[in-house]
Amino acid sequence: MIRNKTAKAIGENLHELRHLELIGNTMTNIGLEAILDGCCYLESLDLRQCMYINLKGDMGKRCSENIKYLKLPEDSVEGCLYISESDMFCVICEEEFTYYDDLHGIDGEDWTVYDCEDY
Repeated sequence: MIRNKTAKAIGENLHELRHLELIGNTMTNIGLEAILDGCCYLESLDLRQCMYINLKGDMGKRCSENIKYLKLPEDSVEGCLYISESDMFCVICEEEFTYYDDLHGIDGEDWTVYDCEDY
């Protein structure tokens, strides 16, 4: 799956990685598992707005036991310096959009919860 390729590459190539921010990434638990398997020294992991990650069960337990500073998918991005409407683009079709664009039938209130493969 395309959405997990970057995560797999991180796990396979960045073994010494200690801090990782994946805000808004569309990877699934498959990608997260590849990162956790390959990045044994990971201390902080930011998964805010990673809506395809399910941290219930074993995956959540693994993250909470191994990651010192963990930001969960549902945690607020308020004050996040890296989220800017000028930086937003669809990771599937690579088209730019702002918070209020109707590129994929989303509105300003629900801009992160979508998958353009569904449209």
